[in-house]
Amino acid sequence: MRQVFSNIVANALEAVGENGRVVLHSLMSRDWRAPEKRGVRIIVADDGQGISPEQQKQIWKAFFTTKGEKGTGLGLWVSFGIVQKHHGCGWLPY
Repeated sequence: MRQVFSNIVANALEAVGENGRVVLHSLMSRDWRAPEKRGVRIIVADDGQGISPEQQKQIWKAFFTTKGEKGTGLGLWVSFGIVQKHHGCGWLPY
């Protein structure tokens, strides 16, 4: 999970630039499709410019990047896989 947080927070920090704001929030939660399954919900929000709807559909795929030659397109893909292996869900980019 350290890798997941590192990737997500690093992307958020890059998105906001020097004067931006990144907020992390955690709370107890449950899977509303199976209420007996309890867990933790982690929210990472930033005040960057956002991601277009077209890009939102692609960001969890391997080798997709909005960073040009600066990015590999693997960070979010790896993070998604780690979360799935821990039976996590709920990726909703805004």
